[in-house]
Amino acid sequence: LKKIAPAYKGIVLYTSKAMDGLTLGNRIVDPVQLPGLIEEWEKKRAVAEAGRDLPGEKAVAGRRKPVGKAKPKAVIAKPRAEPELMPSRWIETDVPEPPDLELHILRDLPTEEIFKYVNVNMLYGKHLWVENLTKRLKDQNDEKLLKLQGQVREVFEEAVWEDIIVPQAIHRWFRAWPEGEQICVENPDGGEPEKFYFPRQRNSEELSAVDWIRPRELGGDYVNMFVCTTGPDVGYKSTQMRKEGRLLASHILQALALEMTEATAEWLHEKLRRDWGFADPPSFMLEDLFKARYRGIRLSFGYPACPVIEDQKGLFRLLKPEQIGVELTEGMMMDPEASLSAMLFHHPQARYFGSGF
Repeated sequence: LKKIAPAYKGIVLYTSKAMDGLTLGNRIVDPVQLPGLIEEWEKKRAVAEAGRDLPGEKAVAGRRKPVGKAKPKAVIAKPRAEPELMPSRWIETDVPEPPDLELHILRDLPTEEIFKYVNVNMLYGKHLWVENLTKRLKDQNDEKLLKLQGQVREVFEEAVWEDIIVPQAIHRWFRAWPEGEQICVENPDGGEPEKFYFPRQRNSEELSAVDWIRPRELGGDYVNMFVCTTGPDVGYKSTQMRKEGRLLASHILQALALEMTEATAEWLHEKLRRDWGFADPPSFMLEDLFKARYRGIRLSFGYPACPVIEDQKGLFRLLKPEQIGVELTEGMMMDPEASLSAMLFHHPQARYFGSGF
């Protein structure tokens, strides 16, 4: 209600439990119950807009309304039609030279090594619904978890053996420079540069990813772009498993495909940092990678710092990831689903943030 609902015209509903979601769904499609549901939502929204605690929320200890003149809230404006009105604010740092500006297609990736980069919290906690995962991972005698881990390993080995999970990637370094709230990326084919929109926050920080790119008049900069995928046949294999009555295996395969794509991105990003001349320290652990404690950052279009998902078109024109079997749909989604695209920045101060749009 406080963060998501303001961005939509209709009602925004949320439940923390799957069964509650079913109940909520029934109320939505029931013409008798829907008016009451909308009335409840309107009351909650009014409470949220007034800045009061929502029913069921814990009050923050010691919180009071400020006495005297209230501090004005930051106003977030609409994206401007002329991005050049908000220029880059380059933060001085070294600009490492990439090893080359050639296109790299990586087909024979080390699947077993990439599997080690899978985020178990996401795989088991989010996709496979294991509760109290952190505690249970420490318990060497948790038979249910051990059994599930064995099933995951079996599905993984089957998928690798049958060439269902086949990690691939395509990447390239490009010359780049800021132009207002856009990053211009040089077209290696000699055409017009591709421009990617990174709207500046309209709040006190006024952050934008363009500040991590050295201006052209100072020599310009570099970015890396990549697309990775785990292969086109996951959907077919998953459907086949369901028809055979292997429902859990089917779900595990889909979860594995998604998390193997994330793992491939993590593995590749680590490699690219090393090739770019700023390798992670030897003491780095997987937890450090998952928490993005390395130098630089990778951003994907459609997420808070770069919300214009249509910029995927520019990335696809530059990389042509169709060469590894990844295509862009009319809705700017990638096919196969287990695919990921990103733009990499080297700047030490680069960090995640929301633009507010």
